[in-house]
Amino acid sequence: MNKMDYIIGIDGGGTKTVGMLTTAIGKELVRTQAGPSNYHVVGTEQTKKVLNEIIRKLTENVDNTTLDSIRFCLGMAGLGREEDRNIIGQMCDEIGIGKKRILTHDAHIALVGGIGKQTGVIVISGTGSIVYGIDQYGQDARAGGWGYLLGDEGSGYDIGIKGLQAVARSADKREPPTELTRFMLNRLELNNPSDLIRWTHAANRDEIAELSKVVFDAVETGDKKAETILDQSLIKIT
Repeated sequence: MNKMDYIIGIDGGGTKTVGMLTTAIGKELVRTQAGPSNYHVVGTEQTKKVLNEIIRKLTENVDNTTLDSIRFCLGMAGLGREEDRNIIGQMCDEIGIGKKRILTHDAHIALVGGIGKQTGVIVISGTGSIVYGIDQYGQDARAGGWGYLLGDEGSGYDIGIKGLQAVARSADKREPPTELTRFMLNRLELNNPSDLIRWTHAANRDEIAELSKVVFDAVETGDKKAETILDQSLIKIT
């Protein structure tokens, strides 16, 4: 590639990190991805490693330019506070990312990228959950984004863990039978509900969040418990 103006956008989350190299007018040139980069979860060294990997892949065919001449926008999970942005900013300095950069959180880039303007509201329900908005005066507000231990209501993790809890209560006969039992056991290749104890203690947050798909599958069969879980999740997140 010849010398020209480039922009690198990085969307860093708790599950994966996606990077894109574009021209100054937004033409996509290269896209790549790597592992998670939420430094609260994976640590600063792993975050730095992931960012280095993303940037290396994006710029390996870029000639006659340096990182200092490229404009960057990094929207990353865990950058909601000034302290967090300072930590990642120092990391950018160490990597060699120049001062032509924007550091913000992933909900911000999702809002602007999703609707194409700087005002609006976005509801995100992924592994975690957050509601974020910016008004016509540039004032922003958020609810959620506390992580799975303190919040993340209505998220994939929340739905997945509620599905597992429903199976446990049904096995105890504290609640009526539910199709979630069959769906969960089949998905995890387990024989009995009691096997969920060992699986759950060994599982990570992302693996539990993946089980939200099982709850959606059970809804398709008309399972009332699965429907209740989704209804309650919708109420929580809105």
